[in-house]
Amino acid sequence: MEQLCLSLLAFAAQLGGYDLPAECPVIEKATTAVLREYVCPNKACPVAGVYIYAEKRLLIEESLEEKNLFTRSVIVHELVHYLQDLNGEAEDKNCEAHMLRERVAFFVQEKFLRANYYRADLRPSMNLYTCSG
Repeated sequence: MEQLCLSLLAFAAQLGGYDLPAECPVIEKATTAVLREYVCPNKACPVAGVYIYAEKRLLIEESLEEKNLFTRSVIVHELVHYLQDLNGEAEDKNCEAHMLRERVAFFVQEKFLRANYYRADLRPSMNLYTCSG
């Protein structure tokens, strides 16, 4: 997984305009229930991965296969959050700043999919995020 992570990290850094760090975060698999505890506690939301800022750790849903292009795109998305964290962008906790970080991560994820000849439109996923309610 380390070599895959370094490769995907390089892509995310280049497309996101970040410096490439020397190492990847820890990447582990977890159940959907565990992912939801971080993303949408007490709700049933769609989630495939999460970057845990306080632990510099990335979790991906346990059923996802690393060779799968979608799985790799999820890792790219979460690696963008890792890069944002390393660059101090995660310190702003307000909703608008969070939404901007998500937009950048979805943009890079979509570019990754398209670079691999997968026609992607992640706007429906992005539309699940809102600052209201």
